Amino acid sequence: MRNARAAAVVAAAGAMVALAACSPSLEEPSPLPPGTEPDLTIDAPSSAAPADEQGSEPCAIEDFTVAAEPDRKPEITVPSEPCAAPESPLTKVLEEGEGPAAEQGDTVSYDYVVVGVTSGTEATNWSADGPELARLEVASDDDTGWSELLEGMRPGARKLVVLKADQLDSTETGGFRADEAVAVVVGRSE
Repeated sequence: MRNARAAAVVAAAGAMVALAACSPSLEEPSPLPPGTEPDLTIDAPSSAAPADEQGSEPCAIEDFTVAAEPDRKPEITVPSEPCAAPESPLTKVLEEGEGPAAEQGDTVSYDYVVVGVTSGTEATNWSADGPELARLEVASDDDTGWSELLEGMRPGARKLVVLKADQLDSTETGGFRADEAVAVVVGRSE
């Protein structure tokens, strides 16, 4: 009896395999000659850029928030909706500082946090032990963008600046697209 059941199961399985092999294919005939690969180029309209690259409106400085405590790395919150980099840098003073303002020819120490608005990428000179201060001579011919940010800042001052990533030195902004809006919190030390 067992052999009869086993034979029936094997026969049913064989019939199913035979039916599946004889079923019509869902493939459609190709107009290409055998061995030819199809062209997989897709033309998309120019307006079909990835969503994270499109900021329909320019960034507004009031859409950014900064949580900063003394001797702690500032935390930047960017807008929830992507925004386009502004034509010229936007600035908001977070702390005035005290003492003489940085002028051309002065060498100043500073800390920074840079956050990409669409990528979320962060660059900073802060570590677990605090900022590893960068030093820079403020100069009108400085092409890194940092002199422009630091000029006029007093010791202890801190400000938020929103600008296009390519307006800063690539050392600090290597992980950002050149046209991406970035938020920078820069603080001047003594």
